[in-house]
Amino acid sequence: VQQSLLPTKDSLVNATKQHHPTWNPLLPQTTSQSVASYTEQMQVQQDLQQQVDQYRIPQTQQPKNMLAAGPPGVGKTHCMSLSVCYSLSTGLCIMTTAVLAERAFLLGGKHLHLLFKLKVWNRKSPHRLAELALIALEKNPEFLALLRHLNILYIDECGQICAKKLAVFDITLQKIQDSNLFMG
Repeated sequence: VQQSLLPTKDSLVNATKQHHPTWNPLLPQTTSQSVASYTEQMQVQQDLQQQVDQYRIPQTQQPKNMLAAGPPGVGKTHCMSLSVCYSLSTGLCIMTTAVLAERAFLLGGKHLHLLFKLKVWNRKSPHRLAELALIALEKNPEFLALLRHLNILYIDECGQICAKKLAVFDITLQKIQDSNLFMG
């Protein structure tokens, strides 16, 4: 088992679900970080890694979601970034996104509204907005294919998403992935 801060670029590019390197993320403790903070961050990282491992088990029937919540500056995005690398190293198709466009860009992903081809929010119901998103996605086969084959969607700052928008994303992904589980 390779234990290092990051996997090699080649191992990420060449990883498949069947053939992938065995890599465990190494989360270093910063000089200003307390032992309690580091221990908590390690637990979050281990939980994220276990969720990815559990997702890879085809027989798992429960929803495969995890939410890391906490105040600003505690390392949620850092843990998510390591989890993204871990997911890629296992050959999964993943995408990072955020409600804020600049944040999504910094994470190497697409803005949440761009990814789902959503127009300006209005007074329509979540089901109608999801239907409009699906129509727009049909006109953009590359985005539709990405969402159809997506294994894990990492959403940074998900606390910024209102319930109505979350319902639209949920309905849209359920339809695209032909699954009645939350977020498809």
